[in-house]
Amino acid sequence: DVKPISGQVLYPSKLAPKIEEWRGQNLPKEFDPLASMSRHAKANGMELLISLNAFSEGHALFKRGPGYEKPDWQTVIYEPRLIISDTNDKNDKVWAQLNPKINTMPTGDEVSSFTDSSRIQNPDDRIFAVTLDRRNRVVDGFEFGGVGRGVPTIPQGGTALVGRGRGATFLRSRAIPGRPITFETAPQFLPISERPEQQFPLITNPNHPEVRQYGLGIVEEIMRNYPVDGIVYDDRLRYGGLNADFSPLTTSLFEKHVGKKLLWPDDVFRYTISPRLERGIRPGPYFDAWMAWRAQVMQGWVDLVGTTVRSIRP
Repeated sequence: DVKPISGQVLYPSKLAPKIEEWRGQNLPKEFDPLASMSRHAKANGMELLISLNAFSEGHALFKRGPGYEKPDWQTVIYEPRLIISDTNDKNDKVWAQLNPKINTMPTGDEVSSFTDSSRIQNPDDRIFAVTLDRRNRVVDGFEFGGVGRGVPTIPQGGTALVGRGRGATFLRSRAIPGRPITFETAPQFLPISERPEQQFPLITNPNHPEVRQYGLGIVEEIMRNYPVDGIVYDDRLRYGGLNADFSPLTTSLFEKHVGKKLLWPDDVFRYTISPRLERGIRPGPYFDAWMAWRAQVMQGWVDLVGTTVRSIRP
């Protein structure tokens, strides 16, 4: 494994930073493990295949890797912001931030969803609660969240909403008994390093020309300097998730591919959210085309690398 997810490499490179320390273990700067492994493998008649992590250029746990130094390389993630809204007046849509954790009291100006009324605690005058039936229609409202005056009884199949600050103001003014509350998401687009829930690899944008040139340069560097017998892409030969990449560069390339200006992200997909905070997706008219195009990008990259490797060492 000569290029782990940190984006650092084990050999002295003119392109990538060399790994010198990992969890207290040191790799001497002058030592080249790949040269040593190649020499001993050949001396013993063994084939040597090397592993590369294709589009990972950083490790989120240790905040290391060239992807942190080049934030424009990072893949852009489509993250859903959870909200509730009152859509009864189409000309006056009002919404409030929804806490992404179920059965957890709000700490700021947000609204929390509860399926367990015993978890509604710590009342104060900034809290207001409402109960919803299984169709998300408002049943009743409770000052102080109902705590101290009897915890709200959640209707069967329904939920309770507890708001604090501006969230409480929204519920007091917009949660009218008999009217529905809408649970929905608002899109936000973030570099992967700013994503609330981090995955370990810092995935870059496979469509970025500098990312592609850099990755190809590492392949060329290895093939010209070491007698290896093959390259394996060990995972990370992928996008950063179903919700990547939504950068302006990638969206423009996909629009060029389909020959049409699109509404982002709805024409591809939109996240949905239930009162119990169960996430789903609503595919748009270009969802299938988007998935197929992303696969073609990866296939094209593998073809390019294969052609490059064989042109250097047939």
